[in-house]
Amino acid sequence: YKLFYSCSWDKAGCCGAGRACLALSRDGVAFWKPKISSKVAGLPNMLDLPLTPDQFTVVLDRNATDARWKLLARDRGGEPAVLCTSAAGFVWKCDWRSGPITDRASFFYNPYSEAWAFSLRHNACVDGGAHPGKGARVSRYAESASFQKASWAKFQNWRFSCEERSSHNQPAWNLAADAHGCGGGECDLYQLDATLYESVLVGQAALLYGSDTNRTGFLGHCKDSRVSVSYSRDGFHWSHADAPRRPFFDWQLKYQQPVAGNFLLSPDGSELYVYQSGARGCKLCNRGKERVAGTVTGVCAPSAGPPVTFEETSMEEITTLSTLRRDGFCSLYAPDDAAEADAITRPLVLRGASLLVNAKCAEGGYVRAALLGATEAAAVAGFGRDESVPVTGDALAGEVRWRGGANLDAVGGRAVRLAFYLRRCDLYSFWLQ
Repeated sequence: YKLFYSCSWDKAGCCGAGRACLALSRDGVAFWKPKISSKVAGLPNMLDLPLTPDQFTVVLDRNATDARWKLLARDRGGEPAVLCTSAAGFVWKCDWRSGPITDRASFFYNPYSEAWAFSLRHNACVDGGAHPGKGARVSRYAESASFQKASWAKFQNWRFSCEERSSHNQPAWNLAADAHGCGGGECDLYQLDATLYESVLVGQAALLYGSDTNRTGFLGHCKDSRVSVSYSRDGFHWSHADAPRRPFFDWQLKYQQPVAGNFLLSPDGSELYVYQSGARGCKLCNRGKERVAGTVTGVCAPSAGPPVTFEETSMEEITTLSTLRRDGFCSLYAPDDAAEADAITRPLVLRGASLLVNAKCAEGGYVRAALLGATEAAAVAGFGRDESVPVTGDALAGEVRWRGGANLDAVGGRAVRLAFYLRRCDLYSFWLQ
């Protein structure tokens, strides 16, 4: 496991810049700091980059053979973005520049278009949603088949003004907070990351609570941002859970931010490791005091009294680890008061000899399965519900068998439908092998 994180933050005013550091782990839980550089005392694990990034994203390119690690960074208040590659994440080459970015830009690989997708935060004019007729932070989308050659036209940030409109050839606006994003309140889309999980992209959106008129979420060093999850099958359009929604994490943290490349398997393969960054122990700047940029003292300007020092506006930035059952994003569930519930797939051409399920059943619960014709309601001979041996208990990879030893190779190349019958059970996923 490799964890890239911001370190040694510059304390010059409200909007400084930091460094990028690397930590390693054999189990995804206990991390250590490898010695990479001796340039900064006390930071042996700092990456030797030709910039001081105020934010960066690192993604593992699983299709590459040499430059497997990709990094996008925003130099201290500058544009365009700096693009870097590395074979193993220790030594980096940063010879490329992309189109212009603001803070909280990110990127991911879009397998549907076979291109690198760049999520570009933008202050735009919004006609509806959570900010009707106002400005809001949104996401613009750009993509490139080559990471090193990524580029896009400059787009104008209007700083919450609706006086202008998009011009030609700018990256396309693809996502903003909607009316249900923050429990019915006002919020902005602060950042969007995405990770391919099985056949779907899982998006992590940091939603910044508050608004330009209700500024409680916008003041101070600890903004009230929280992470929600969405899903996409093209990398551009995103589907959300039905309202009411809630944040994905229960951590009571400010400034929650998603982690690129999330949803890693635990060493034994039974759980997903989900990382998140955030802040706690916020002082003063999170209590409604306006910030004053440019000086160490006076970072927050109180209504009366002496200037507030940087130490008095401190916060503890941390990385958290949450666990999720493998494939545990959602499930088909048969409630306790149901004698049995069923679900039938669309027609599928099965390739594999065995059907496996990830299911968790309560006492007396089970999963059974049957094969149905593509259009007929009758079961395929030998693969009926009554011939199915129940899968019970907590099974991450429970094999569905049929009495008589029927093998799925018998229907290979033929369109059939899978029918699942559940009692007091959650069905998370199924697959063939």
